[in-house]
Order: sequence, then structure tokens, then C-alpha cells
Amino acid sequence: MKDNDKLKKGKRVLPGILDKLVGREDQYRVGLIFYGRRAGWRKVKPGKFERKLLDENGWAGNPGDDVEIAVRLRSLKQTHVVEVKAALENAEPYGETPLYR
Repeated sequence: MKDNDKLKKGKRVLPGILDKLVGREDQYRVGLIFYGRRAGWRKVKPGKFERKLLDENGWAGNPGDDVEIAVRLRSLKQTHVVEVKAALENAEPYGETPLYR
């Protein structure tokens, strides 16, 4: 499965799971971490690449270090579910996973 396919599946499935769990906020804590969203590589010429940043908030790291806590871990209440869904809806893959090292 391609990374983009994984994200699409997560966007489709995760909101329903969160909706089912929201009534049990004392039992579940949920957060959201993105990687490979703000930085990637742009091919300059054959065999030469340069870093390309997409983050408008000033993050200037390398693609392999692109790990972002999008929603902090906390008890699963309805307001938290809305925040997770909004962050997930706007997520687009771009860079690489930091696991390549």
C-alpha cells in the first residue's frame, strides 16, 4: 500500500472510530502526530536534489526530521475529536518518513 493510500484510508476510517469512542473519555487518550508533511526534496537535475519546505509557520528542518505533534495527547472529549478531525482533514503527504535512517 502506498503512503498516500494509507493516509486516505486513515482519513476515511479514523473519524468514525473517534466518534464511537468519544463517550468513554476516561478510558481513552488520543493525539495526532504527522511526519513528512512540511519538508521534502525537489529534483534540481539528475542526481541532485535540494530541500523544499512547505511549512508557512517557519519550520526549517530537514525532511527526515519532519515530525510534528498536530494535536496533543489528552482525554477524548467531543471538542478534542473535532480538533483531530480538522487536523486530519487538512493533512497532505509531502516528504519522507523519519524511519528511513
